[in-house]
Amino acid sequence: MTSLTKWTVEDYHRMIDAGIIKNRKVELINGEIINIILEGPVHRFINHRAVKYLPNN
Repeated sequence: MTSLTKWTVEDYHRMIDAGIIKNRKVELINGEIINIILEGPVHRFINHRAVKYLPNN
């Protein structure tokens, strides 16, 4: 049986300070360090259009 390590915010910041995840596009989500895929122009355009379309509640 394999189990994943769940990282804490403190662990995440220590990794940043130590340079372990330097120059990497990652986020800590629910205890997992996830690689971020940067949005391209099409993604950005669709997001901006959706924000204009949706009501501001």
